[in-house]
Amino acid sequence: MNIKRLIFAIVVAFVVLWLTDFLIHGIWMTPDYGATQQLWRVDAEMKSRMGCMLVAQLLFVITFVIIWARGSPPPRPELVAQLATASSWACSQESGR
Repeated sequence: MNIKRLIFAIVVAFVVLWLTDFLIHGIWMTPDYGATQQLWRVDAEMKSRMGCMLVAQLLFVITFVIIWARGSPPPRPELVAQLATASSWACSQESGR
């Protein structure tokens, strides 16, 4: 396992995850969140938990990238194993919300 590539993949995956979360929750879902504002925590409380959320996302990305890197051997990547890993990741993202 190449450490430089692993760290680069972790950084890229974290940025992609953060950007997609920002697009979904910060832009596309904002009107819905505003319409149901009484159901959510106040902004100050949610912002105080932002650090914990970022740490949790970073731990998730590290785990995902390591599993992904070990799931595909260097000489011949297994596309089926990679797709299974990606689909399980996608399902876990949706089931947690």
